[in-house]
Amino acid sequence: MDAETPAQASPDEHGLLALSLVAELIGRDISTVKRWLREGRWAGAVQDASGRRAWRVPFSSLVEAGDVSAPEVAAAQVVIQLSREPKEMHALRVELARTQERLRAAEALARERAEMIALLRSVMALDS
Repeated sequence: MDAETPAQASPDEHGLLALSLVAELIGRDISTVKRWLREGRWAGAVQDASGRRAWRVPFSSLVEAGDVSAPEVAAAQVVIQLSREPKEMHALRVELARTQERLRAAEALARERAEMIALLRSVMALDS
């Protein structure tokens, strides 16, 4: 059970997840994931046919074991989809999300300042 490289972290063509992706999805350290694998936590886990014999876990096994709850399934599927994208595309999506968050914060600040300007104008109108 070697550590997996990022290139091997995406789901394979059968929907089996690399251990590094399992760790990311369930928010656990890779060593915990490997220990749980050895203990038989995921009945559907298999070793792939590569020379390294890396382990793969079906997403359904994570759900059955209670590691991914029903409300988390949609978010987990997004993470799985993102893991299939090339690294550049993922980096661009992350940057876009950060930029959108900054835009929302700037818009909120602009609204606050507009409200303050309106308040100050009304105060100045009272003084005249």
